[in-house]
Amino acid sequence: MANPTRMPRVVSSSGLTLPSGQYLPPSTIIGLQPYSLHLNPAVFPTPEEFMPERWLDPTPEMLRDHIPFGLGSRACIARNLATVELFFAVEGIVRADVLGGAKAVGEKIEILEWFNSRVVGERVEIEWLEKTE
Repeated sequence: MANPTRMPRVVSSSGLTLPSGQYLPPSTIIGLQPYSLHLNPAVFPTPEEFMPERWLDPTPEMLRDHIPFGLGSRACIARNLATVELFFAVEGIVRADVLGGAKAVGEKIEILEWFNSRVVGERVEIEWLEKTE
């Protein structure tokens, strides 16, 4: 999940005119929440559903608004490393079928301010069921 809080920026000394025509004066603090972008139902229909197939044919708006690593000069410097590691990890998990019978525990994660989250009850218990073939 992307950071659930805005990443503040300060409008430069020349000010900023948005595409809508609204003018923002110099020194105005603005921000954007990738979390809010990622849950926008106008761009991602049923955004809270796990639907990896939505990325088989992404719209230009989906590509524009999916910014889990941020953008610009303050983007995550480890983005490429993280992406490669995720590809390798997912491939290994799928090939080994270690998640067969697993259940989601999303209700046990509490999002706090900024970059913080915590596990409700301070632990998540994982139980692997023996596969029967």
